Amino acid sequence: MLPLVLMAVLSAPGEVKVKPIPALPGNPVVDGKLKEYAGAAVVKPFGSLPGEATFVGRVGWKKDLLYLGVEVTQAQDVDAAQLQVSLFFPNAGVTARGEIFTYGAGGRAGPNRGDQAAAVRAAKGYTLEVALPATALPRFPAVEPMVLELCLTVGKVSSCHGMTPLEPLRVPDEFRKGLKLQPPENVTALEHVASGWVGFAELHRPYWLQADKPVTVELLSSLFERTVADPASVGVNIPRTLTVEGQPLLGIVTGENPYAERGKCNADVELRVAFYKVDGPVARRVMDWPVATCQLGRAVSVSMEGDTLTMGYSNGPVTTFTWVVDHFERTELGAR
Repeated sequence: MLPLVLMAVLSAPGEVKVKPIPALPGNPVVDGKLKEYAGAAVVKPFGSLPGEATFVGRVGWKKDLLYLGVEVTQAQDVDAAQLQVSLFFPNAGVTARGEIFTYGAGGRAGPNRGDQAAAVRAAKGYTLEVALPATALPRFPAVEPMVLELCLTVGKVSSCHGMTPLEPLRVPDEFRKGLKLQPPENVTALEHVASGWVGFAELHRPYWLQADKPVTVELLSSLFERTVADPASVGVNIPRTLTVEGQPLLGIVTGENPYAERGKCNADVELRVAFYKVDGPVARRVMDWPVATCQLGRAVSVSMEGDTLTMGYSNGPVTTFTWVVDHFERTELGAR
């Protein structure tokens, strides 16, 4: 998967015109013939260049698929006139990234990420039809409007200036509702991963997971870029036997070990634990807290008694947390 951080449209309220993506009629067949796209949203390049291929794109949706039909023309070398499709949802949070797909006169020209593609060649170009499932889309907003920055590029000709489209598109709310996901209300963005759907909240770290199988520590760890597979190896005690309301409480340790260099402590880094309450294939983060800092030391004693979670650190502080409705709240200040 080739991620790309794309620039959002930065304008005063009301200045950006957003074009709605309409539903396509019937049941579109991906055959490269574009007969279903008469009423689709049109995407055009900023302009044309002499001797360069150009295009006209059309976008629609049906069920859980975004459809893209593109007519590439004026290509001197049809096989070299590849189409780059980049997508980005600017309302999906500051850590959201875009996705890039590549197609050509033979259909898909990049790895298969669940997308369907078909092309029909012409003398100086081709028509291309693509169906992108929701599972192939980049992270998108869970509640806010699904404004989509779509850039089509063939050679030096593009529908975007830099990475900003002339006219952003909007995926209808019905598209998102059709996925039938039920994340907690504080989830602000959704993204599909190999294990299922992930919801992100205010800390822009994985908050909720709806997986395809029962959630394990290993499955949760795969959602993070940097994890500590064995917390005990860095002097942190995270028991795997913790429960709350009769359900497992799994801790994932992430970050950088401040005690990595023997006899020294790096105050600029820390390790944190994200505790997730697990109910079969669903997990929700219920606490996020430091477990190794220069001030606290290492969390060497972590235990649960009733609804109270206690952390004792090697430098002396003891911090307690109480289960409140659906998460832990700190009940004793301690030192940090």
